[in-house]
Amino acid sequence: MILLALLACDDTQFPSPPGGTAGAGSDYTAMQALFDAECTSCHGGAGFALGDLDLATDACAALVNVDAPNYAPAKYVVPGDHASSVLWNKIAATPTFGDSMPQNQAALSSDYVDGVAKWIDDGASCGAPVDTGDSGDTGDTGTPPPADYTLASVQDEVFTPYCVYCHAADADVGGEYAYAAEYPLTEGDSYATLVNQTAIWSLTGMKRVTPGDPENSFLWRKIWGPIDDQEGRMMPYDSPQLPPEKLMLVYGWIATGADAQ
Repeated sequence: MILLALLACDDTQFPSPPGGTAGAGSDYTAMQALFDAECTSCHGGAGFALGDLDLATDACAALVNVDAPNYAPAKYVVPGDHASSVLWNKIAATPTFGDSMPQNQAALSSDYVDGVAKWIDDGASCGAPVDTGDSGDTGDTGTPPPADYTLASVQDEVFTPYCVYCHAADADVGGEYAYAAEYPLTEGDSYATLVNQTAIWSLTGMKRVTPGDPENSFLWRKIWGPIDDQEGRMMPYDSPQLPPEKLMLVYGWIATGADAQ
């Protein structure tokens, strides 16, 4: 499974956890408050747990002594050892386990990073999961995607603004990516181009979109990763990665069946 650790986390509007201040941030209540407020829009929110990482139901059970799929045998949280914990390395922006999180967003402040480190070093103890409530804050990730993940929404918010410059029958893209015009993502064409169509660049014979299975869909691999060097470049080409809410829109459309409407 693809690791999407803490895709949506951001500290700009971090709420005070029950019974303490945001600056304390070193017990399980504070950890759950952080995840509830800033991470569950991707990891458990909207009915999805990206990368099989559910931080909404019971973050402790999802993290402590659990192998991080892309970095096994490393674990998300190693009690007593924050430096060996994937969770801490990701939010502390170390180079140990790939890209730092939150991706494409402002880094968490040292207060929160240090609070997570202290919780881990103190043994990563877990009380009963605390329902801190959803602050409704999406941090810096923009407007959440709609509840119904439709092709129309993906077309309007992803394919048309980000993809059709190259992926259109009349696109004038030269060089090594001139072939992109053969795979149009224009309105009326994108469904036939993607759904249940074999991705010729996939080394494992993936479909471009496998309905119900984002992480076995080459489209998702191309916009999130990981892909092999021989499978081409990440997309959008020569541009920043899609914002988190756009990624969620594509993921949700595929996960809910990749309907044609």
